[in-house]
Amino acid sequence: MSVRVVARIRPLLEKELGKDVIVTADRVEEGKPYTLVKIPNPKNESEEFSFAFNRVYEQGTSQEDLFSAEGKLLGACDTVVFAPHMKALFQGLDVTIFAYGATGTGKTHTMRGVIPRLLSNVFCQGKKIIMDSDGETNVDVSLSYYEIYNDKVFDLLKPQEKRTPSGLLLRDNHGKTVVVGLSERPCGDLKDFEQLYLEANNNRVTAATKLNAHSSRSHAILRVKVTQTTGDMVRESTASAIDLAGSEDNRRIDNGKERLAESVAINKSLLMLSQCIDAISRGDKWIPYRNSKMTRSLSLGQNNGITIMILNLAPMRCYHLDTLSSLNFSSRVKRIEVREVENEVVYKQPPRPASISGSIRRQP
Repeated sequence: MSVRVVARIRPLLEKELGKDVIVTADRVEEGKPYTLVKIPNPKNESEEFSFAFNRVYEQGTSQEDLFSAEGKLLGACDTVVFAPHMKALFQGLDVTIFAYGATGTGKTHTMRGVIPRLLSNVFCQGKKIIMDSDGETNVDVSLSYYEIYNDKVFDLLKPQEKRTPSGLLLRDNHGKTVVVGLSERPCGDLKDFEQLYLEANNNRVTAATKLNAHSSRSHAILRVKVTQTTGDMVRESTASAIDLAGSEDNRRIDNGKERLAESVAINKSLLMLSQCIDAISRGDKWIPYRNSKMTRSLSLGQNNGITIMILNLAPMRCYHLDTLSSLNFSSRVKRIEVREVENEVVYKQPPRPASISGSIRRQP
């Protein structure tokens, strides 16, 4: 299947009220959901560009509306009516959700709405599986969370003062990208998650820029590992929630020396991502994932699960060229074909001295 790409147009901030809005959502047919983004041609205002996506969300879309519509949970938790994407995670498929867009378009806000709801649904589904199996199946959840800052990997579950300047190493392990030395914490319920998430986000690098008072200066990757154990059978799958730092036009943002260095690293990694997308779209045999730590972590088209991209857009004219660039990029992403392949079921082996019983180590 192709990567599912949805667009979200953020509302205007109070200081933006009255500004010229040029990005609008539209539908193919009256009564159908919005699937088109329309924006004028910057070289000829009488012409209009139209971009088609799997779904487009207007300015008034709430965090709950976005999450529910994207098929994580339909109805309240006690009814436990789960849609395909969440079921797929427990059937052994990996799920990746990532936010993309220029700086100041609301990516971090979107992911901070998606992530707690994702965890809530994981816990709800886990409890349902335990109940339906009369306790024969056990479900364990663990978290790892890291950022890629200036193309270096840092563990967000560890305080900044304990970081090594060179960061953590990435290695390939059976087709997966593994962060060497990354901590993994057990997470029993939402209370555990909220504590870990707050702690981790306080360790993430942010700074004020001309366009955003709390601009993310790094790419952040949250991994939620779900382990289901029934007797000697073990099944692992991972949900990844990725908040990509936004591309920046330094001529507009007027960054200082430190912010400029961060911006160069962000833009370089996003350029590498664009090159990977182009190579996948062309059907190239060699994809340049290794040119950036971010592309190695994301591995679009290389993973065998379900991928959802949330394109975040600011509707104002001052973002015109950035918006067009994001729309063109997202249209190319939508053409990527990925295979849906379940992770293998692992059977425990008899324990050997000084070793963990035979579960396969997977990417945190």
